[in-house]
Amino acid sequence: GEVRAGAKWGATEQRAAAMAWSNFLVTAAVIGGLFYMTKADVRQGASMFRRNVKTIRSWVEQGEASLKKEVPKELPGKNTKPKDPSKGI
Repeated sequence: GEVRAGAKWGATEQRAAAMAWSNFLVTAAVIGGLFYMTKADVRQGASMFRRNVKTIRSWVEQGEASLKKEVPKELPGKNTKPKDPSKGI
C-alpha cells in the first residue's frame, strides 16, 4: 500500500487495534462484574455463617440448661451402705 503522510496505520491495523481494545474492555468489565458478585456473595455467606453460629450456640445453651434441670443433684444409691461380703449375698 501507499504510505500517506501523517497516517500511522492502515485501515486493517486500525480495525485490529479497535478490536483489541474492545476485547480488553469487555474482559475487564466481566472480571469486574465477577469480582463485585463474589465480594457480595462472600459478605452474605459470612453474615449467614455468623447467624448460624449464634443459633447453634443458643441450642447448645438450651440443651445444657435442660440437662442441668433433669440431672438430680445427688446420685441414686449414694446414701445406701455397701453390702458386707462376710454376710453373704
